[in-house]
Amino acid sequence: MKNPSWTRQDIQERMGHWIHSLSPEEVDEILQGAPSSLDRIIQTALQELETKSGVFLFRNFPLIADIEVQKSTYLHFGDCLGQPVSQDRQASKIVDIRKTQASFDDAVHYKAKVGGQLSRPYETSVAFSCHADPCDVAGLLCLQSAAEGW
Repeated sequence: MKNPSWTRQDIQERMGHWIHSLSPEEVDEILQGAPSSLDRIIQTALQELETKSGVFLFRNFPLIADIEVQKSTYLHFGDCLGQPVSQDRQASKIVDIRKTQASFDDAVHYKAKVGGQLSRPYETSVAFSCHADPCDVAGLLCLQSAAEGW
């Protein structure tokens, strides 16, 4: 990337380059676990991520009622974009980011829960400090529409 910084205007001007709305046919391929005809758009996404804006949005990713099948499908699709890395001591490749009953104190100090897993800041509604995950690409699958924004 020649200039690794960008402005809101830069991103807005390039929206057609970093957003792809999956077609019904592409969604079917993802659900069948064989996104082979998506090779072109995956290569486009990788190019955008690695050498241009650093962001890419796949719209219309299929939502599946069974959350474990959803995670598996999303992880399989993510494999096309890179090598997954673990998110915690249990080597989870995907974690749910949602408010739980974890206390703020437990979460920011990563205290152990029943079962050995650690409480994490993303399990609370309290904002936590900026951080960097040890990866080149991070994926986020939104299962519900945002209350505000797009």
